[in-house]
Amino acid sequence: MPYVTSFERIAKEEGIKIGEERGRDEGIKVGRDEGKVLGLRIGQIQLLQEVLGLPLNSAEEFQQKSIDELDRRISELKAKLIP
Repeated sequence: MPYVTSFERIAKEEGIKIGEERGRDEGIKVGRDEGKVLGLRIGQIQLLQEVLGLPLNSAEEFQQKSIDELDRRISELKAKLIP
């Protein structure tokens, strides 16, 4: 086993901490960005439902759907809006 100085051990531990913090911060940013996209799609669907006089789905009903599924629903509703 190679000899590791206290300085090297501390530097490695600090490097790991910094990496974990950066990873966590990046994950939070990605999650926030995905949440904005999801919220925008849900808002579009609910607005189109309201304009078309359809019953509104709650935001919770959309949370299990992918962005692609939401985009398809938006397209379906827009098609009803413009015959």
